[in-house]
Amino acid sequence: MSRKRTHEVAFSEPVTVPFKKRIPAGHANFTIEVPKSYSDMRFFFSSFYITPDFYSTEAALEELEDPEEAETPIVYDMGVKNVYPKKGDFYTGSFELDKAVTKTAQVMTKVNAFFEGHKPQICLSLGTFFDWIDERFDDERETWDEFMEIMAMEYYGEALDKTKHYNALPLSARSIPLVNNYLFPTLEIENVRENISFRLWMAPNTGTYFSTEGHLTAMGFTPKQIGKRGGQKKFVFKNQLYGHFEVVRAQNAPRFDIPQESLKNLLKIDLKALTSVFIPTEIKMEMKKKDIFKNENYATAMKKAMQDLSAFTNTRVNVNYDEATKKFKFIFPPNPDVLRTTITLPTDLAE
Repeated sequence: MSRKRTHEVAFSEPVTVPFKKRIPAGHANFTIEVPKSYSDMRFFFSSFYITPDFYSTEAALEELEDPEEAETPIVYDMGVKNVYPKKGDFYTGSFELDKAVTKTAQVMTKVNAFFEGHKPQICLSLGTFFDWIDERFDDERETWDEFMEIMAMEYYGEALDKTKHYNALPLSARSIPLVNNYLFPTLEIENVRENISFRLWMAPNTGTYFSTEGHLTAMGFTPKQIGKRGGQKKFVFKNQLYGHFEVVRAQNAPRFDIPQESLKNLLKIDLKALTSVFIPTEIKMEMKKKDIFKNENYATAMKKAMQDLSAFTNTRVNVNYDEATKKFKFIFPPNPDVLRTTITLPTDLAE
């Protein structure tokens, strides 16, 4: 704000009075104080800015804001950075299939059980597993549960019994979206075989290495899907997506029995972290504008965001809020020698 005297006196420099005023909700007037020595001067605004958020914040706190404005979504980007100091040590154990196993369904069961037992404590779910799907299922007509009710007699020779036919997957795989948690068909019917497919699931930043292709071929995976031998002379399936499990669905119908020729070769499976630094795509944390003025609301939203990040990256991360101190505490994976995790927040949340 600058001044002009009411009488004719020349000044070499203007008199300026910088100011910042807060206007409470429900008010429109404000006063600017100037030194008494300049009381005979006439002042004017040389520069004037209004920042609506000051009013908006006060109005929201006083519940004076327009209801539609209060419901406006505020979106924050949140992410994770995983560093693997010794990526070769992240997954432990090497699966070897007992040569007495001759059924493709048994391969699925044995592989799933092994990698559930060797799941890193840091991870939310196991690194790889198999499930199955029926090509006749149409999600526009019915749910998978409804489809299973219809097909149970053909699959199992009896009505669906969830105590017997459900929770066939390892515990840590059951919460992954779109997995099939039902038991593989126990009746070896040709019409069933022709319509089902095995699926291979892999965690983010994970490679699944197979020593031989015969068992995969028997499960319905094509030569193109299996590819040629790569690193360590193994057949490799990789999840190089920036988050989420990746699934590979066998393109051919499986056999019920593994061919004798394939049984001569010992099936070994190893898992490896693909990169030493893994930065997945950020997720969105959304809150309503009316809720952004209380830490407790942030605590609820951030708790949900950490759950989403855990599922998205297969890395356990969490947050706690201490109401007494008004502080947030982030909880990271417990073994920094194997995995170091950083949470990335927008500036207005990090302050």
